[in-house]
Amino acid sequence: MGLREELESRFSSNFSDSIVERLSHSADMGFVPQLVWAGIKIKIIPDYIIYPRSIEDVVDAVRIALKYNVPITPYGRGTNRYGNALTTEGGILLDFSQMDKVEVDENNMVAITEPGATWKLVDLAAQNKGLQLRTFPSSYDSTVGGGIAGDALGIGSYEYGFISDNVTFVDMINPKGELVHLEGGNLALASGAEGITGIIVKAGIKLRKYSPSEALVMSFDSFDTAIRAIGEFYREVIPAWHVQVRGPSISTYIAQKFNAKLSPGKWNMIVLYPSVRASLVEPKIYRIAQAFNADIYEGEWTGWWSFNHGVVAALR
Repeated sequence: MGLREELESRFSSNFSDSIVERLSHSADMGFVPQLVWAGIKIKIIPDYIIYPRSIEDVVDAVRIALKYNVPITPYGRGTNRYGNALTTEGGILLDFSQMDKVEVDENNMVAITEPGATWKLVDLAAQNKGLQLRTFPSSYDSTVGGGIAGDALGIGSYEYGFISDNVTFVDMINPKGELVHLEGGNLALASGAEGITGIIVKAGIKLRKYSPSEALVMSFDSFDTAIRAIGEFYREVIPAWHVQVRGPSISTYIAQKFNAKLSPGKWNMIVLYPSVRASLVEPKIYRIAQAFNADIYEGEWTGWWSFNHGVVAALR
């Protein structure tokens, strides 16, 4: 029995070597750099796709890969822009779309989630319990496993930091096919490792109490002015939840395509904060806007950043 036969025997309908599925897993939201096409020989099309449904499935897949000395690559939703989830030598690719269970521990304000769950799914499950995510990647429809593996910064990072700062534990399958549990300082073995040190199969994500968010937008004529205004946030100790700056081109695109309340052709700073902090945040923001001669107006929590990821994933 060879590799293909063993994979098909073990995973049955959760195994595929269809060229259509293999091609659909050979791209992400970005593009393979021209440098790669210019000379570096890589094989971005996987040989086999496995759709694990349990930790045991992942363990067996890793052990089979070890047996035949072939690479194995974890894959979430393919929303990365830098080829992180693409294979470089073919081999086995694990698509975690079937491992997306989420449980919310209300008492400890933690979501226990499988790696294929999207941040949106976790957030909605938390909101049903009066809680919500503290932070999540700017791609709302990306997966928890991918977010931890990339240790992303994103929505809410102004207050809560990196994804790794909001993880209580990680269970992963190491390169020997063993299940290991990581907490505290050991989380660094998984966070930001891009799947090199092991494959994430479960994680605990910190939550916060639910609060509606308010938004203010400041529009600046220059990048330099916007950056100097950001410096005032730290001097004023503004208790915002999320701050992001969008350049003129992307601001124009977002305003036109998603009807986002941004000033086209300008540097836009979006400030999000819980409604309960409005009296603490708003006077300081208006003061900064006046000091830097910026236009300021009420924005809205649109979540526009998730739309393009959802469309691309649906087309697959």
